[in-house]
Amino acid sequence: TSRQQYYMHNFLAEQPDLNFHNAEVQDALLDITRFWLERGVDGFRLDTINFYFHSQGLEDNPPLPPEQRNDQTAPAVNPYNYQDHIYDKSRPENLGFLERF
Repeated sequence: TSRQQYYMHNFLAEQPDLNFHNAEVQDALLDITRFWLERGVDGFRLDTINFYFHSQGLEDNPPLPPEQRNDQTAPAVNPYNYQDHIYDKSRPENLGFLERF
């Protein structure tokens, strides 16, 4: 019998999320940032930075009413459009991390 494990992820199942509520995870990311800055990179692409924190309770997002769905965000058939993303993105904890960043 095979045992399937489930991981939190925002994009692909092959890209599990890191636990940004853990200070060691934040410190590790900041160390990696420093590593690249010291080597002269000009900047970083941060288009997913608002996804770094999930609610600590790991609640499911509620469904988004059909009239509020936006196929400009993701294709209309994408399950992403069927959720109100109150627990998995743009969390208040993100602001503190951005200040550290």
